[in-house]
Amino acid sequence: MESLQVTKKDKVIFCTKANHEVPSKYELPAPLASEEKRGVLLPNGELNWTCPCLGGLPYGPCGFEFREFFGCIHKAQESEDPDKSRTQECFPKFAAMKECFSHFPKLYPPDEDGPETDLGDQFPKPSGDQTATDGKAE
Repeated sequence: MESLQVTKKDKVIFCTKANHEVPSKYELPAPLASEEKRGVLLPNGELNWTCPCLGGLPYGPCGFEFREFFGCIHKAQESEDPDKSRTQECFPKFAAMKECFSHFPKLYPPDEDGPETDLGDQFPKPSGDQTATDGKAE
């Protein structure tokens, strides 16, 4: 048998094992019309930070870093000229986000694929002659 405690602010219901053995008789309310077709982008084109598809990343301990990186990628993808992709500008923000993740391994476990890999090949190479050298003269 369940017991009920009501305070000024909360309604607390204590359930027994028997309460959990029967199917719930409660139904969730239907979504509001304004919430039905929301995804990562709102109708006005802004990012929807409350989208369930993002999980808790925008509001976790590394939420600021995640929002900075994700917003940067979104802006880069909006670029009208595909030859002027700005994703390279997002790499420092990605690195800051991964650095923050490393401080919270229980919340953000490392990739299961193995040790960290060089992610430089996932971003387009900068234009111009900016090749890296190891400091040795040829």
